[in-house]
Amino acid sequence: MTLNELERRLAAAAADPAERPAFARALLQSEIYVLGFLDRPTVKGSAQPGSSIELLTWTDQRGAVTPFFTSERMLQSTLAARPGTDPRFLRMRTRDLFEMTKGQHLVLNPDGPNGKVYLPNEVESLLAGEPGVTTEVLQAQRQVHVGAAAHVPAQLPEVLARYLTQRPVVHAAHLGWIAHPDGHQGYLMVVIADDRDAAMAGFGTVQIGEVTGGPTLDVIVVPPGTRDHMLSTVPAFYRRQPQADAPKEKRRGLFGRPS
Repeated sequence: MTLNELERRLAAAAADPAERPAFARALLQSEIYVLGFLDRPTVKGSAQPGSSIELLTWTDQRGAVTPFFTSERMLQSTLAARPGTDPRFLRMRTRDLFEMTKGQHLVLNPDGPNGKVYLPNEVESLLAGEPGVTTEVLQAQRQVHVGAAAHVPAQLPEVLARYLTQRPVVHAAHLGWIAHPDGHQGYLMVVIADDRDAAMAGFGTVQIGEVTGGPTLDVIVVPPGTRDHMLSTVPAFYRRQPQADAPKEKRRGLFGRPS
């Protein structure tokens, strides 16, 4: 099967969480296919002013679900798998679909080799620009306990390193553990980078909780030359190589494949 660029990025995101930010960016910049129709005939291929779109939806235990597709081929695979489905379809921008369906569940390529379920809060966060990330600005000093983590899932530093490798502004990163005064505990990553925004752009789409097994991951970005940061006594798990990055390890897996 020949995949288009968006489908190749989806397959990569299914196999490696570090590839998910690139897929999310590509999806928002793409046009996708939906099952549905315009309530008025098109004129020379364009919708008439005042036309509205009727989208096909399914119902499952979550309620209404709107399917959408990365290509006409993926759409046809669903028509073949679900006889009796209205075959009419439209092509539209992903952003327009997300805006139209706010508050609804969506599923991408439900009958393809890789699929992705989108919950309403995830769609809103994607439209806002940074899902899965909460920024906290401390208004006063806070005493916390930090140090090396007693246990680190084997995949966690691997995924983080592959994510950081894609960001040339990052020089190094340290991974440890943090305990807050309110009792909350989780992993802590201190990133040494020239540009905070460039270093962490899209990090929320990695969905790092799947890799940590549940604990949160706090991230602090400090500029190069900072010697006395919160994990300065913990050896760096990642340092940018002066030469070209090594080829990425091939991995297999699924990315939110609908059941």
